[in-house]
Amino acid sequence: MKLPELPVEEVVPLLLDQVEALADAVPARYRGLIATDVGSGLRQGQAFGLEVPHVDFLRRTIKVEQQIQPAAGGGVVICPPKNRYSYRMVPVGQVAVDELAAHLAEFPAQDVEVLDITGRRPVTRTARLIFTDDGGRPLHRGSFNRGGMTDVYTAQRGLSGSTAYLALK
Repeated sequence: MKLPELPVEEVVPLLLDQVEALADAVPARYRGLIATDVGSGLRQGQAFGLEVPHVDFLRRTIKVEQQIQPAAGGGVVICPPKNRYSYRMVPVGQVAVDELAAHLAEFPAQDVEVLDITGRRPVTRTARLIFTDDGGRPLHRGSFNRGGMTDVYTAQRGLSGSTAYLALK
């Protein structure tokens, strides 16, 4: 028996004025995240897992080789990207690079102890995360969306947090 296909919900990218309105509506700490996502198309976990060495400001590229996901029992884990095609070098525009540099000037990267399972063996290491919360803790989809971002997305687009986040790509 063949099951019916599920309809695919179309994600409509935001227009420039919508991106600007969203950037104006979010806390200052997340404006660089919005610009990075719009300029790169990274998934939420990939953006949260960005470390300083992943960004080449001169070549205007971001190297995707990890993501942050919530860990069982609380906290976060740095893990491999979603699939083998997710490992990539992403070109980004000058606007995104400038916004990322401005973000780091205002909110320097934080050294955070995390469990990293991207290698052959899990290790606890210090990650220099570009995007963290007000307490310097790593972001993950749950904490980010619970931290008021869902309300911002809803106000700006009338969408749920995850749907609106996809529209940033």
